[in-house]
Amino acid sequence: MLNRRKLIQLALSEVPSETEYLDYKQEINLSSEAGRAKLLRIICAMSNSNPAGRSFIFVGISDSKELIGASFIDDADFQNAINGYISNCPKVIYENVSVPSLEPNKFVGIISIYPNENLSEICKKIWKLKPGDRFFRRGSSTDKGHNESTLTPNQQESLELVRRSSVTLESTLNATLAFYRDSSNSYSPRHYVFNDQYVVAVSSWKNEDNSLSEVTVQLINEEVSFFWSALEHVTLEKTEQSLVIEELAMFFWKGVRYLIPKKRVEIDFPISSSYQVKQLKLSNIPELSSKDIDEFLGSYEDRLLTDPYFAEILPYELLFAALNGSRVSLDLLLDMNGGNVDGSVAESYSEAIRTYEYLQSSTNFS
Repeated sequence: MLNRRKLIQLALSEVPSETEYLDYKQEINLSSEAGRAKLLRIICAMSNSNPAGRSFIFVGISDSKELIGASFIDDADFQNAINGYISNCPKVIYENVSVPSLEPNKFVGIISIYPNENLSEICKKIWKLKPGDRFFRRGSSTDKGHNESTLTPNQQESLELVRRSSVTLESTLNATLAFYRDSSNSYSPRHYVFNDQYVVAVSSWKNEDNSLSEVTVQLINEEVSFFWSALEHVTLEKTEQSLVIEELAMFFWKGVRYLIPKKRVEIDFPISSSYQVKQLKLSNIPELSSKDIDEFLGSYEDRLLTDPYFAEILPYELLFAALNGSRVSLDLLLDMNGGNVDGSVAESYSEAIRTYEYLQSSTNFS
């Protein structure tokens, strides 16, 4: 196992600059073709230039090695963005690492590119990249080419970096103590041990309805954050060999609150193999009739005038109608009352919009 935080520390302190096996990105953009193409180009180049060792792209660190932090990115979203564009693609994973000096909602992302004996190349057009394009890494430069004999990979250096970042009993104990020290007692920090090997730490705020909010789930051994959510409604269930986390989305309709499962993360620890993380997107939205939606659109302005509390729940009713195909409701949601909102009402609009974008995305988790 690899201690990811130790890997970051060693890379920053002992590797003087970007190399064939190491790259820093302040951020990555998975939502645009240009952003995905630039990432694919580097993955292809690093795989070809360090075929016998692991290569790493650190996200949330500037070129000058300053820790900036990046938003939490699900590996499932990452895989969906890059799949199908590289032939002979190496195993590539995205992990989120919490770092004490960063804000609680910021992480250092690690893109790990595993050894690959075959040369990788672009196999599907995206942005400026064409099928057959092959890239290589020379120091910190990424260049197009086809002649692998010109490479000077630092394979031994990358292998040594991985070796020195290996998990030890001391590093696991220190990380466990640090998790408790850095977590407020009001967030009930606790840990679970699976198969006498894996230590998983959890901190969360317990709501009056027994659901959880502001949830952090971290694999202590590797110092990887499996799950982070600022949402107010999360459930967590532990079994002998798994941890199941479910994120609930909040909706309102005719003033009544509904909590509907939005995402499930299953972390399994089978006895015979390493841990496995499965992410499932849940979107069983109850159906509304067109009559119900029309009545809602015809009355919501009067309700705003007569019920002060309605302003806070209106975004969630607009969300419900938008997910049932109401374009008018979606436009009203995105307009955020012409931008004339603030405080808790603005937060309601922002959360409702994020839920809509997530449930309407094309990502298929598995």
